[in-house]
Amino acid sequence: MIRRLHRGFTLIELMIVVIVISVLAAIAIPSYTAYITRGKRAAARTAIQNMSQIEERFFTQNNAYQTVAAGSAAAPAGWVNFVGDAYTTRYYDLTVTTTTGTASASAAFTISAVPTNGFNDNLCGTLTLTSTGLQSPTSPTDCWQR
Repeated sequence: MIRRLHRGFTLIELMIVVIVISVLAAIAIPSYTAYITRGKRAAARTAIQNMSQIEERFFTQNNAYQTVAAGSAAAPAGWVNFVGDAYTTRYYDLTVTTTTGTASASAAFTISAVPTNGFNDNLCGTLTLTSTGLQSPTSPTDCWQR
């Protein structure tokens, strides 16, 4: 009588592997998604800060701030009005709204980064920065601190 060796996995062994992979995925996927969201939020904060510097430079040269709407072609030199690799794959729309005035006390701007194009920042939503340095939202601190 010849004994044959059976090779392979039992159904129980296969199910244990599936359960282990499922547990690892349940932990890893939300962590990765949060990591990507924080990265996109950091890119929006950087764009807002850069835009703020450009607005201040524009005010120094022209004695007024420049208003730019999302999707507008008339943007101040040095910045684009979205955050992302391309306009069609953007994840924040940037806008600058201003109040008129020639004195630094009466003229002001507000820069907003609004999540768009399917990107949803449930924690922070729209990020804004004013000419006085006021940042919102202020809570949670994750929005502007990291």
